Amino acid sequence: MNANRPDGPHNAPPISRPGNDARPPAARPGEPPRVPAGQGGRFAPPRGPEPLDVVALRARAATAAAAAVTHQRGASTAEAPDPGTVLASIARPDGTQLRVSAHTYEGRPFVRVAPWASRDNGATWWPVKGKGASVKVRELAAVAAALLDAIDVVGNDGPSKPQREVR
Repeated sequence: MNANRPDGPHNAPPISRPGNDARPPAARPGEPPRVPAGQGGRFAPPRGPEPLDVVALRARAATAAAAAVTHQRGASTAEAPDPGTVLASIARPDGTQLRVSAHTYEGRPFVRVAPWASRDNGATWWPVKGKGASVKVRELAAVAAALLDAIDVVGNDGPSKPQREVR
């Protein structure tokens, strides 16, 4: 949302209260401030809260609601993230895909292993938030060896060799 647009939620006119336009006359230096007649003085009883301008409040609420709807629409039309070079895509029963993909970030290569989901029947795919992992190139051999060990463990119902220490 553009902060300079006049229809933003923070650009609504201020709430005006009836009778707030009159300001007391300025006092001379060294004198206490003057209070206009009828607005209470030193011994006047305290006044209650002034009534709010309900029309101005409704206008501000409508402006904020319209800005929120515009913000939500903008989020759904965002461009899908770069899927990288997809090395493997494995369909899952829940409709997601487990993807292994190669990427670069600031010139450095890495591999991402993450589930991806589609909200529009496969037209665009997004990585599932908070799931997945990135693997640095220097870690790939150790991760691949651990995954091969996992195949042995799961296939034999027990470890086939001692756990490796990776440094």
